[in-house]
Amino acid sequence: MNNQKLQVKVVGVGFLPNSRNGNPKYSLKTEDGKIYKTPADAMWVYGVNWAHVYNHACDGKNIDIEFHETPKGRLILDNVNVQDYDAKKRRFQL
Repeated sequence: MNNQKLQVKVVGVGFLPNSRNGNPKYSLKTEDGKIYKTPADAMWVYGVNWAHVYNHACDGKNIDIEFHETPKGRLILDNVNVQDYDAKKRRFQL
């Protein structure tokens, strides 16, 4: 398992069905059409503010990801890092 690091432009954030243990799973779609998914029952997923990831996608900014590829070719996220996010600049509207 070789971990790779990339800076990617996200065009979509998806909410996948929870794992069997009830933990959340997400997917990221990048501008090159690749889909990266979080692993089931990974506790680091709770530490990511997915609204910030989505806002970066809407703003067209890059995010840093770490991932590995399974033998079947699936892209599994190991870490997501959103840098230079200015919470005061973004307002959530209902």
